[in-house]
Amino acid sequence: MGLLLFLIATILWLPLTFLNWVAVAYKFGLSNKYFLETAIDIDRFGNRNFRTLLNITFYLDGFHFDIMCEQEIISDKIVTPSSPSHKFGGN
Repeated sequence: MGLLLFLIATILWLPLTFLNWVAVAYKFGLSNKYFLETAIDIDRFGNRNFRTLLNITFYLDGFHFDIMCEQEIISDKIVTPSSPSHKFGGN
């Protein structure tokens, strides 16, 4: 049952994202804020759901991706603290 739900959700994600964008654009107008918030949400989702893949592919001085903070984004962990884009969408 879990696999079926996963497949349905994956198939519906792209068309529903497009329809949502159209609805937001119709109701609120075109806005960069929508794209920024959506990108941050996708980044948070990736931090939570792809942590095994990220731990295998990105080894950052012993650091591991985990879900200690639901608001944290992948970019917070990959970008160095001295970078101006550090903490782009995280805490």
